[in-house]
Amino acid sequence: MVQSMRLCSKCAAAYNEQQGWEDGQMKRTIFLVALNAVWLVVALLVPILRAQRQETGLIIQSWKYDPETKGLALKLVNLSSKDIIAYNISDSDGSRDYYGRPNPPGEHLEDALGSLIIAQMSGKEPDKDKPNGIFASGATRTLILGAKDISVKAVVDLVVYADATAEVLNEHAFSQVVAIRTGQLMAMQKVSETTHRALEDAAITNPGAAAVEKLKRELVEAKKLNNPEVAEGNRAVGLQSAIADLERYQQPNFFSKKGTERDHLKEYVEDLDKRIALILPHTQIRVLESK
Repeated sequence: MVQSMRLCSKCAAAYNEQQGWEDGQMKRTIFLVALNAVWLVVALLVPILRAQRQETGLIIQSWKYDPETKGLALKLVNLSSKDIIAYNISDSDGSRDYYGRPNPPGEHLEDALGSLIIAQMSGKEPDKDKPNGIFASGATRTLILGAKDISVKAVVDLVVYADATAEVLNEHAFSQVVAIRTGQLMAMQKVSETTHRALEDAAITNPGAAAVEKLKRELVEAKKLNNPEVAEGNRAVGLQSAIADLERYQQPNFFSKKGTERDHLKEYVEDLDKRIALILPHTQIRVLESK
C-alpha cells in the first residue's frame, strides 16, 4: 500500500511537471503570436504614416520653439530628386475669432523663379546656397516662423519644382503662385510689344521715350486692379521696373558703348524676349498626382 502511494506521488509530480511545462509553452506561444501580430500591425501602419507625413517631396523634419524670440524654427528637407523653386507652408495656432470660429491658417510662400531665370540667362549654375534661393535636391534649410507658443502646427502644402511640375495640397497657394508669375509675364510681354512697335516706327525719333509714354498709361490701368489673387493684378510691379529701365536710357551719357539708342533698345528687348521664353513654361505648371 505504501509502495502504491509512493508511485502515485511520483505520478502526480510528473503530471504537474508536464502540466507546468505545457502551460509555460502555451504562454510562450501566445506571447509570440501576440508579438507577431503587433509587428504585423506596425508593418502595415508604417507605410500609411510615411505617406501621411511625406505627401510632398519637401518635409518638415523637426521644429524648435524659442519662447524669447517667439520664433518657431522649422528644419526643411528636400527629399525629392528635383530642385524646388517654390513652396508654401501653412501654419495654424488653433486660435479663434470673436465669434468662436477658427482663424484661417497663415501662409509662408517662397518663389525663387527669378534666381533660376537669371542663372539660365547667364548660362551658369544657379546659386543654391541662399536661404530664399533654389532649394536643391537633398538639401536642408531652416525657416523661422513667428509663433505665440509651441502649439503652432505647420504643414508643407505646395511644392513647385524646377521642371515646372508641382505637388498641390493647397489650391489657394498654387493659384497665387500662378497668378503672380502670369502677371509678371504679362507685364514683360506688354513691354516687349510696346518697345518693338516703337523701334519699328521709323517716324519715331526717340523710341525709348515713346515706349515709356505708352507704358505709363498701361501702369495707370494696371494699378486700378491691384489684386495679387489674379494675374492682371500682378502687372504693376513689372511695368514699373521696365519703365525705370527705359527712363535710364533717356539720361545724357547713359550709353558708354558705341551705337545708337535704337541699337541698345534692340539689345534690351532681345534680352527681354529670351526671359519671356524661359518664364512661359513656369506659368503652365503640371500638377502631379497625389502620392
